Amino acid sequence: MTAFLKARTLLFAFSLLGLSGCLTYQSSWEQGASLKPVSPVEGRWKGTWLSGANGHTGSLRAVATHLNGDIYRFQIGATFWKIIRASYDVNFTVLPDGDNHTLTGEQTLSGLMGGLYTYEGRIEDGNFTASYKSRLDHGTFRMRKVADRVW
Repeated sequence: MTAFLKARTLLFAFSLLGLSGCLTYQSSWEQGASLKPVSPVEGRWKGTWLSGANGHTGSLRAVATHLNGDIYRFQIGATFWKIIRASYDVNFTVLPDGDNHTLTGEQTLSGLMGGLYTYEGRIEDGNFTASYKSRLDHGTFRMRKVADRVW
């Protein structure tokens, strides 16, 4: 099998693995437009991620919902190499810091994706900035709150 066919087969396999999660995420993203956020954390976010390890970057979207206490679930959707889509959920502990918020969280993804990811960040004036680290990668998330119209 040529290198091209191996890469294509691998890409197809990753696409299938992420398909069900991406479909669920897309539904959450669409439904998020009609959410009535109760806090500056809840709602839809849109931006980019950047790997500090290899310089790769892609689009990033998230839907944040309050679970309980200081815990918020962020349903995250990201693109890699402009064609591969992945989605996963991260529960963040979000604490008020004056008019802003600090956040921390962690999520274990498959070993191929780097295993345990840890996150630290801030929400300030409608901007979400966080750093992430795993055994295979580290980098940043930068998103801006989407101003949805609720009809």
